[in-house]
Amino acid sequence: MRYLATIRHGEYEPDRAQFLTPRGQERVKMTAQNLQKVVGDGSVKILNSTELRAVRTAALISEELKVPYRRHQATPILFSGEDDPPQLEAIADLVELEGSAKAVILVSHVEVCEQFLEWFYEKQFARAITDSEFRFPLFEHGVGVVLDLTTPAFFLI
Repeated sequence: MRYLATIRHGEYEPDRAQFLTPRGQERVKMTAQNLQKVVGDGSVKILNSTELRAVRTAALISEELKVPYRRHQATPILFSGEDDPPQLEAIADLVELEGSAKAVILVSHVEVCEQFLEWFYEKQFARAITDSEFRFPLFEHGVGVVLDLTTPAFFLI
């Protein structure tokens, strides 16, 4: 794997969390197009939370990138709540299982996106991300970050 992307699910309807707003759909499509510019062609694996807003976001990204999406790729490990912090090691294990892909995309929620990215970066490059390099939280709905694992470079998409 050369690239690891974390993308927060798209903006959703306040009373119907399973539906993305039109603005949320457009932003996810734009993020997918930006992702395509960074990762180019090649094998891409998408893993997402089981929450419907993440499932719908992953499906839109898959459609935009023209890569297969299978709903069984959804996993509850990519969801965290107030009383359930992200399982960073378990998420890393999932990513490693997909290591043959050129890019692995995680579609999740703000806590997972922020905490996993920082933790994984520190683990991968043996140093923390500094505030001058990257400011959290940048994970607005439908936005993501790509790490290039061959260098300590990352890109907001």
